[in-house]
Amino acid sequence: MRGNHVAGQASRLSNVVRPFRVAGEAKASRYMDTRVKKAIEIELKYEGYLEQDRVLAERLAKNAKSVIPKGFNYDKIAGLSAEGREKLKKFRPGSLEEARQISGIRASDLTLLFLRLRG
Repeated sequence: MRGNHVAGQASRLSNVVRPFRVAGEAKASRYMDTRVKKAIEIELKYEGYLEQDRVLAERLAKNAKSVIPKGFNYDKIAGLSAEGREKLKKFRPGSLEEARQISGIRASDLTLLFLRLRG
C-alpha cells in the first residue's frame, strides 16, 4: 500500500515538473526547476499532515464560541504547555476564542483544550 502511494506521488511530481523541464533552458531555468521540484516534493511529502491541520483548524474555527465551564481544571489536560496552563488558569477564558486571544497560548494548547472540551 505504501509503495503505491509513493509511486503515485512520484508520478504526480513528474507530471508537474515536466513542463518546467521542457520550457526551461540555461542555468537559471535549471535552478528554478530544482527549486520548484523541491517545493513540490515537500508539499507531496507532507500533504497528509497539512490536510489534518486544515481540518482541525476548521473545527476549531467552527467551535470558537465553545464555552469553557467556570472552574474548569486545566491541570487535567495532559500535554498542555506550562505557560499555556499558567495563562489559562490566570485569565480563565470563557470560550475557545477568548483563550486564542491570550498571549502565550500555543496552537497545540488550543487543540488540547478543544479536544478535552469535546471529550
